[in-house]
Amino acid sequence: MEEILERDVLLGLGFQEKDGVYTKDIPFPGGGFFLRLRVRLDGEIEEETIEKDTGLPYLLLGVPAAKGEFVEDVRRRHDSLLERTLWEIGYPLSPFLRNGEEAIRHFEEKYGEKAERPFRDGESLVLRTGPKGSWYALFLMGPARFLGEDRKGEVPLLNVKCPQPLHGEIVARGIALPAYHMSKSQWLSYSIRDTARETLIEAIEISRAEVRKKEGLDPR
Repeated sequence: MEEILERDVLLGLGFQEKDGVYTKDIPFPGGGFFLRLRVRLDGEIEEETIEKDTGLPYLLLGVPAAKGEFVEDVRRRHDSLLERTLWEIGYPLSPFLRNGEEAIRHFEEKYGEKAERPFRDGESLVLRTGPKGSWYALFLMGPARFLGEDRKGEVPLLNVKCPQPLHGEIVARGIALPAYHMSKSQWLSYSIRDTARETLIEAIEISRAEVRKKEGLDPR
């Protein structure tokens, strides 16, 4: 079993362990309900929204046709609390793993440039210099063979722009590869799985600076 969550993190956040299942009841903001979250170290999760007064599951959340202001409010609070809790325990919320997600959040918080989904796959994410600006980071899935791995399937990649001679130096040192599906002389691909968050952020910062110079947003 591949473990993607850490036991010490879960216990430190107040989860109780029994037979390999970690459970925690988390109150909703505003009261009235709580989220009962059960997780295993391999990432398997179960969650229920429980009514505080009755101690019973709020079944309307599982009914897509259920509408109304109250139900929608509970649904919003449930989704927000679940996302925040999964983030806290280190659960990957996208194919781009914890370090990729942290890099994306870093730029959203620092510059207010939120990640967008430009393709029909609904999976790839881009960071751009403003609503109508150019891309400076592309998070995408690529074939494992691109990284030289003798296996099928896909791996998460980060594509960033990089100036010469730094581009050549990084490739020569084996830190990244000439980009997958983009200009190989101007862009690099990093393996998100094998690259530290700090390295990803540094690479994106360099890319952002290059793109902003080209757009005339920053002095050369």
